[in-house]
Amino acid sequence: MKQIPDILQFFPCPESDELVVYFSAASANRLEGVRPLERFKVNKLFVRDPGRNWYNCAIKGLAEDADGLAAVLAETVNKFKREKVTFMGSSMGGYGALLLGSLLQVGKIRVAAPQIIIDPKVPHSPRVPVKYSDLTKVINQGEIKSDVKIWFGCGELLDVYQVARCQAISGCTIYAVPNALHNVLAHFKSDAVLPAFFDAAVLGTPFQYAYASLDGVPFAEIKEAMDCLFFEQNPTRSAEILDTVSHDLIDGARHFQIGSNWIKAGKADTALPHLQKAVEINPRNYEALSSIGSICMAQGNYAQAIKNYQLAIKHFPGKSADYLTQLAGSYRLNKDFYNALGSIEQALSISKYWKAQYHAGLIFRDMGRFSDAIQSFQDALAQKPDSSQAVAQINHCLKQHLEKETKDRFGLTAKVDVTIEP
Repeated sequence: MKQIPDILQFFPCPESDELVVYFSAASANRLEGVRPLERFKVNKLFVRDPGRNWYNCAIKGLAEDADGLAAVLAETVNKFKREKVTFMGSSMGGYGALLLGSLLQVGKIRVAAPQIIIDPKVPHSPRVPVKYSDLTKVINQGEIKSDVKIWFGCGELLDVYQVARCQAISGCTIYAVPNALHNVLAHFKSDAVLPAFFDAAVLGTPFQYAYASLDGVPFAEIKEAMDCLFFEQNPTRSAEILDTVSHDLIDGARHFQIGSNWIKAGKADTALPHLQKAVEINPRNYEALSSIGSICMAQGNYAQAIKNYQLAIKHFPGKSADYLTQLAGSYRLNKDFYNALGSIEQALSISKYWKAQYHAGLIFRDMGRFSDAIQSFQDALAQKPDSSQAVAQINHCLKQHLEKETKDRFGLTAKVDVTIEP
């Protein structure tokens, strides 16, 4: 098999007759699954779609579309008995494992938080229409049925909307994880059961967990509300529909979704009680905490924004450059430049993306460190050349810098008018 670094890698294990294929998620910058699977004495194949098209479009050097990718994978998969092949993945990787595993009719498919419906209008979807937009028409539709197991979080209504439709598919078992958000594997890690999950997926050992029952969950209303939000672009009506239903399993997710809808509708004051209720139900809901922080910032309550962003960072599974950037912004507006710099440095150590660079510029600007501010805004502009905000800030800081230099060096007060073009 052709090896492509960070896109397609095969690790043979001659003493094993089993194959595990792991598909990376959209956020992965390199192959996922390598570390958690390294302790298993099985053949391993790792796949990643760097274009983030949910394995449907061209992957350079590998395949032109999902059918072509299936043909490539079949070269290796067909060397093993189908009952000895397991496809795995999470989120986009879960979608990929379900799609390709179903097309190749492999023995086992073990996925977490997969997308089932993908559409440019639905979050966590490719930006273009694709052939395999509805996996309910693909999963176990062939002559040979796969043993499919899906784990999903009940703390995020989008995942309920996605996965619940798989309940009626033959050979498909779904497990509802209470309070977990989209990153179910990270939730398992925080509960110290992730190794046991991989043991179950690869070795078939029992995985004991306090799953929730889906009995009585108002799926029809959830689907109606989410379809209204995504396809009709009507967050108000969507919130109103969700306000008419209730179920203990999804109430935290429901309140978070209602709050998010009201934010989209421009009614932050209406959103806030729902977001607070979501956190009351699930204190680990870092998305709701972050949203509350954003509302507090907009209201000028910077101290409260800081507290909520700190909690979001505490409960986020891993490191979030975005949350740290928002925290840095709250510290800046609260005139706490020491902690603002510390937070933005942490953000930039994770990712030097344009938003973090831009916020670093704002912090340096407010500190009067105009040279550093100009450099940060230039770094942001290099990543996002169409940022008129960065250009305006460079002009402002250059003007302030020159006026300060004139006063410091010559004791003169002068007005400087300077403009640069993008």
